[in-house]
Amino acid sequence: MIFYQSSTSSNHFLPFEFHATINKTKYEFNIHQVFYDEEILSEWDERKKEAYSNAIVVCDKKRRIEKLIKTKTVFDKKAAYFRIMYIIQQYIWRGQIHSLRTFYRGYPEGSHDLLNECVQLLIEAIYLLNEKSRSHRKWNIATLTTMNMLPNNFFKNLREVMKILDFSEKDVRRRINALEKIYHWVEKTTREKYPKFPKKPYEYYFKKFYQLKNECYVQKMARKLSVSMNDNERQELEGQLCLNLVSKSSQLRKMKIKLF
Repeated sequence: MIFYQSSTSSNHFLPFEFHATINKTKYEFNIHQVFYDEEILSEWDERKKEAYSNAIVVCDKKRRIEKLIKTKTVFDKKAAYFRIMYIIQQYIWRGQIHSLRTFYRGYPEGSHDLLNECVQLLIEAIYLLNEKSRSHRKWNIATLTTMNMLPNNFFKNLREVMKILDFSEKDVRRRINALEKIYHWVEKTTREKYPKFPKKPYEYYFKKFYQLKNECYVQKMARKLSVSMNDNERQELEGQLCLNLVSKSSQLRKMKIKLF
């Protein structure tokens, strides 16, 4: 990579590549050009952060490139925390619940597709727990071999979950079981790393980040009506209120909702 001060500079090299053999090992060199002024203002994505975090600066007399790379590749611990929270609560829905619901609805292909997505979610979580940025997709799994922390028998379980033998419920459950072994490590390691991690990440995440109010109208109404109800009955009440699009008490009085 060659850094120019700005795009207004003249005599830029065109991108090119060459091969060289060093100590009997053949290496491929891809030469690209970037502009320092633009890089200062741009936001680096994960792939770029990962690539530059392993960079070796050959010539940098004023040490500006070194400082730029150090600044741009800082691991955002706060963002990682909330992203792991998102992954855990979404994995539960996509991997444990919706993959089977989709199968029962007659779409086994959709079940396997959801489990494929869960593989990527858990791989991302492993990177975040190791405080690393993900590399280019083609290197995502290979780079996992360099991590300080990996689930026990990770690659064995990964191979198992990557296999699709058929479109039966048995095969969907087989893949879920393999995923669960990776997920349990992710959850356990997350709670060890973050002692105050919420017990119910799904509720915490959406109440904190998507609802302007911590309690929506239906939840508030159900709470007032469910003094003598258990948790399951209260959840059913909330579901019935949502199903009937109840948004105010006058609507509730006009409707004869059979709850139990």
